[in-house]
Amino acid sequence: MGAEPHTNTGRAAKTRLRLVEAVRSTIEDEGAVSAGEVARRAGTSSATFYNYFESHEVAVAGAFDAAMVDLVAFVEHELDVAELLDAELTPFLEGWTWRAFGFFRENSVVFDLARSLHLRSPEIRTIYREREAEALAHYTRFVRLGQRASVIRDGDTDAMAEAMMLTSQGWNHPRVLSCERNGALHCEIVHAMAAHLAPPSKQGDPA
Repeated sequence: MGAEPHTNTGRAAKTRLRLVEAVRSTIEDEGAVSAGEVARRAGTSSATFYNYFESHEVAVAGAFDAAMVDLVAFVEHELDVAELLDAELTPFLEGWTWRAFGFFRENSVVFDLARSLHLRSPEIRTIYREREAEALAHYTRFVRLGQRASVIRDGDTDAMAEAMMLTSQGWNHPRVLSCERNGALHCEIVHAMAAHLAPPSKQGDPA
C-alpha cells in the first residue's frame, strides 16, 4: 500500500493507522479521498500521505481493509451462541440484524467506494476475498454450534453459513440502512433469516 518509511517502524505504524482512520472519516464525510483533508485530520502533511499511499485508490484500499477487519471482528463478537441460547433464535436475530445495520450505516460510504473500484483494483479484490473468508469462518462456527445445541436446524453447515453471510452483505443498502427498528422491513428480514435457520419445530413460532 505504498512505500513505508524504513526507520522507526513503531512510529511509522502509528502514523499509518492515523492516516487510515483519517481516510475512513474523510470518505464517510466527503464521499471521496482528498490528500489535503486526510492529512489535516491525521495531523500530518500531504507529502506524508503520499509517502504511505501512492495513489488515492491505494488509500481507499487501506480504508476498506480497516473496515473489513472491523466487520470480521464485529461478526466474531456478535454471533455469540451463548447469547443465542439465552435469547432464543428470533429475539437474537432481531438484535443481531439491528446491530449489523448500524455497522453498515457507519461504514457504508467506504464499502460503496471500494465496490466502485473493485473491478480495476486487484488489491481491493484480494482484501475482499481474504476478509470474507475470515468472516465466513465465524458464520460457520456459529451455525455449527447452534446445530449442536439444536437451536439451528440440521443441514449443510457450510452452505447455511455462506447463505447467512451473503444475505447479510445485502444489508448495506439505503432502504435497509434507513429502516426503523422493528418496522415492517426489519421484521421481514428477521423473519426470513429465522425461517432459514430455525429447526422444523420452531418454524411456526411467532416472532
